[in-house]
Amino acid sequence: MDKLDYAILNVLQENQCFRKIQAITRNDIMNVLEIKKVTLHRRVNQLVLSGYIAKGLHEGREHTYYITDIGLKLLEEELG
Repeated sequence: MDKLDYAILNVLQENQCFRKIQAITRNDIMNVLEIKKVTLHRRVNQLVLSGYIAKGLHEGREHTYYITDIGLKLLEEELG
């Protein structure tokens, strides 16, 4: 985990993405963090595999993502 991973978790928390229905797209995250699509794609996939975020409901053809309880706990431990 590095700053970018925590930034992604933070974006999901700040946007109150706690459930499948509240999830946001990769493009939404990418626009907030101003990072390249490829970079975000890799990080999101790793965070999903680690259980810190999960896929939400589709928005059109796009996947959406929300922060899991495990991700929230990790973020809260780091941010105090």
